[in-house]
Amino acid sequence: MKEIFAILIAMGAFYHVEDPARGGVTMINFTGTCNTEHFQGKVLDGGVDTQRHFSPEHTLLSARYMMEGVDGAGKPCKVFVQNEGNNPTQGRITRPIYITDSEYLQQFQNDSIFGKMDFTEEGLYIRVYAMPKE
Repeated sequence: MKEIFAILIAMGAFYHVEDPARGGVTMINFTGTCNTEHFQGKVLDGGVDTQRHFSPEHTLLSARYMMEGVDGAGKPCKVFVQNEGNNPTQGRITRPIYITDSEYLQQFQNDSIFGKMDFTEEGLYIRVYAMPKE
């Protein structure tokens, strides 16, 4: 298993609306930084995490953002990430996909990709891992 991205999130403005019949939605703008052996860079302005709250036990997450930086081969690149999750308080596992112009990072796209949210002393990390398919 390889950690491709470890993004330290910097949260910005958030917005919330509640509908008693359909639940609530919270949108959180964010930026961040990433520093792994496979990618070093930053989350560009415009990243947003959308949380649909159906009940305290049922929340759907959907984050979309773009990063710009340098890949593990030392070449400039961009990476778009779409990260989906369910019930973040129960395991904090997500299902990300990413699209990139980096040939180096494309090598992981056929692997099994999963994400994990980690709360540390530094703040919230979104980590993306690749496991080769057997």
